[in-house]
Amino acid sequence: ERPGFVGTVFDAKGLEFRDVLLYNFFKDSPAKNEWRVILEQVRARGKPTSEYPKFERAKMSILVSEFKELYTAITRTQQRLWIVDEDLYLPGDETEKHPMIQFWEAGGMRDDFTLVNTTEDFSPETSFASLACRSTTDDWAREGQ
Repeated sequence: ERPGFVGTVFDAKGLEFRDVLLYNFFKDSPAKNEWRVILEQVRARGKPTSEYPKFERAKMSILVSEFKELYTAITRTQQRLWIVDEDLYLPGDETEKHPMIQFWEAGGMRDDFTLVNTTEDFSPETSFASLACRSTTDDWAREGQ
């Protein structure tokens, strides 16, 4: 087993890992407000939501691509998934969670991963120390080839 891998979602396609850390996926997403269309599914599960746009595939091709990338990212994990993101809440509203977080919570999947909103949220429960291992310059050189 390899001690660790740092790469893009594209790099990880087809691979599996015991632990996966998804970093700033929503913050860096070009979709931004288009994510709100998922709130329709949250409401369909009986949870109240704010207003959302109607999904129109032709207008939301970026979001469709983002969904595919998110699916690839979260299905790489075998045991633990951490989502560390600065945009776990909607911009300008620290009370309303990102639509995907609302969707996962509405579906009862909230316990399947650990959310970390900012560096202030780190605690022993969200510590990434278990992911760390010692490496040598030879290890780095070998990985760089």
